[in-house]
Amino acid sequence: MHFLQPIPESSSDLEEGVDLPHAHNPWSCNRGQNLLVLNAGFLGLQGVFTVLFGSTTAYLKSLGLGGWLISLSWLAGPIAGALFQPYVGVWSDNCSSSLGKRRPFIIAGTVLIILSLIGTARAKQIVTLFSLSSGSTSESHIGLVIFVEICILILNFAIQPVQLGLRSLIVDLVPQEQQHEANAWAARFTLGGNILGYCLGSVDLPRHLPFLGRAQFQALSSLVSINLLLCTSITCYFIKEQKSGVHDSSYHPTTARSGIRDLWKTLRTLPSSTRTVCFAQFFSWLGWFPFLFYASSYVGALKRQDFSIDSQGVSPRWEESARAGSLAMSVFALSSFVMGLVLPQVVELSSRFESSLSLKSSWRWNPELFTLRRIWLAGQVIFAGSMLLTFFKRISVAYIIVGAIGFSWATSAWIPYAIIGTDIQRQIQQAECIGMNDEGARVVAKVMGIHNISIASPQIISALACSLFFWLRGNDHAGEVDATTYALLLSIAGSAAIASAWVIRDLPEESYHQM
Repeated sequence: MHFLQPIPESSSDLEEGVDLPHAHNPWSCNRGQNLLVLNAGFLGLQGVFTVLFGSTTAYLKSLGLGGWLISLSWLAGPIAGALFQPYVGVWSDNCSSSLGKRRPFIIAGTVLIILSLIGTARAKQIVTLFSLSSGSTSESHIGLVIFVEICILILNFAIQPVQLGLRSLIVDLVPQEQQHEANAWAARFTLGGNILGYCLGSVDLPRHLPFLGRAQFQALSSLVSINLLLCTSITCYFIKEQKSGVHDSSYHPTTARSGIRDLWKTLRTLPSSTRTVCFAQFFSWLGWFPFLFYASSYVGALKRQDFSIDSQGVSPRWEESARAGSLAMSVFALSSFVMGLVLPQVVELSSRFESSLSLKSSWRWNPELFTLRRIWLAGQVIFAGSMLLTFFKRISVAYIIVGAIGFSWATSAWIPYAIIGTDIQRQIQQAECIGMNDEGARVVAKVMGIHNISIASPQIISALACSLFFWLRGNDHAGEVDATTYALLLSIAGSAAIASAWVIRDLPEESYHQM
């Protein structure tokens, strides 16, 4: 049984016997089921991200990895997103597998993610099992470090085809007028994955589920892997992709030159609104990277200010400050999830209210205030303003700041993808009108890959800039970083959101206030 099926390219598809649940648009049948099935994979994938953001750094430190090596490990994700995902997009768009264009990549990526997570969590046991630690202590540590770094590298690269495949399925299967709703559900599942991941991370898992692992990271990785497998299996089993008819035997996606040439051609023909979204995302993610990685550390530093220092100069309540940081990120996750539920409804109600008022000229209020462009713009302004408020060094204020930024995160997880998805659907329809169906179908994953470059490349820049910032502040060695240093870093990052808001102003208003 398949809930979701491809959008017919024409009415003749119905006459030729396409397996539809009813004799009309398949997307309108069982619409609620379709949305749940299509976006279930995001719940599992985001759980993996919460492990990366919330638990991996502490785990790597426990294995004896130095700070500079951990920072190098974090660069793997943005580099994979900037360089590998666009290439996967070219390959996926030209895939002729019987499973479809997206599912083979989602399945392969899921398997590699699970294997790399298990390998990272059980690195000591695996290295010992294969006698890689039979030498000296120094050699044992080197072998462990190499194995862990390889696992993390594979993990970051394996995430890319899953992320790209899930995003591309939305564009492939959902009509243009419903792109914003489908992407809103993707954002809800993503934000829900945040809450699930952070809640699991805050529970003493080895105590309650000892069969999953004796260490917290082992048990957490096992649960996240099971969740990812279940969620992606639901998506891959219940959807029904159309067998690809766009494969060109003369095209070889494994050739780097042809892939780069294809991406460059797509980049030159991007709609102006998609190009504007990519520029806005570039500046926005210059600010998001420091927040996601250092906001919890900032709150923890504020908490430590309230603690007395013992005679050895070590805080007796270090763990309590760490929990304060985790609590702040939980507030952030909950706030963004609630906003992810509310904001799409606000846009939809605003659109309906506008239609109901169109015949009442006496009304003066403009319901177009709640458009996608304006909500995203407001989110960036709130993000920038909140980051500047970090200099008010009170932990109660910090919780409010982090909670407010949840609004901004909800808009960033939804609106850019909704706009780009709508633009891609327009391109596909235009290509079909002039009889170039193949060209329209091939553009989907490539555009999503280019969009991901605009997200990943600023993270590389931001990671290097953060390292330079800490070095200039004298925090290049291991040890505590004071709240003032974190506040200054977050304030500087907030200025990038101002630039993003300025770019968003150039988005066309009329194209996206009703979708």
